[in-house]
Amino acid sequence: MSSAYQFNLQFQSFMEEYKWPIIIFMIVIFSVMKRARKVKQAENDIKEQGKLLNNDIIRYVLNDNVEAIKKKLEQRGYGGNFIARTGESALEIAIINKNKYMIAYLIKYGATPLPKDLKTAMASNDSEIIEMIKTGKHLKVIKEYELLTKKTI
Repeated sequence: MSSAYQFNLQFQSFMEEYKWPIIIFMIVIFSVMKRARKVKQAENDIKEQGKLLNNDIIRYVLNDNVEAIKKKLEQRGYGGNFIARTGESALEIAIINKNKYMIAYLIKYGATPLPKDLKTAMASNDSEIIEMIKTGKHLKVIKEYELLTKKTI
């Protein structure tokens, strides 16, 4: 008998004995690979949504649209330190614009004032903004905003 023929017989014997474990193994591998692709796609979707959210937040800050920021952050339930393409944070832009209501909502939903934000606040010479950046106390300003918006409705 030739070695190729012997190998073929051994291989057939092996396949008869382990056919089902191999099939099950292959099904598991394909299932895991499919799941991994779905997870990767979901991660990419989340990243894309984050980019869109970040762009929305920055656009609202640049346009001094407090109501849009408020609604977007309330829908989301949390915020963070949104960064513009130019490198400034949403909080820093709001400080430059001297929009204390915007600053208050950004802090309420998780924007953390950094030392550069305090420096920008100090340059604004607005004591209320400086105090919010130093202490993170924003509730009084939010209540003021809500009272102002109720009066205008």
